[in-house]
Amino acid sequence: MAFGTTVLLLLWGYTSAWHGEVSLATLATAFAGAGGVCIGASLALGSAGYYLRPIAPAIVYRRNFGLLGFGFASLHALSLVVLQPDRYAWGLLSHFWSADVLLGMTAMAILGVMAAVS
Repeated sequence: MAFGTTVLLLLWGYTSAWHGEVSLATLATAFAGAGGVCIGASLALGSAGYYLRPIAPAIVYRRNFGLLGFGFASLHALSLVVLQPDRYAWGLLSHFWSADVLLGMTAMAILGVMAAVS
């Protein structure tokens, strides 16, 4: 949890400095980045634990990193509904076949199954 919070705060600070403002849009970008880092750490721990024996005891944290990453990805999706409701709320059906909506829903479905199985 501390790892994810640290990554989120660092990314929010970076995106806020990059855009020159602290806003919900920069927080949404930080949610996406933190989710990717946590899911990546979860997947990397499995491979690293297999090949590097000193890291093997840390493999028990894979589930925590994955679920935290899924939570951050879900918060990113919810923040998009707040930021762009004409595209992701009431305009979802008209934009359903666009790449961002279709791939985002597919990714969240896959991650949701992975989270439910864990």
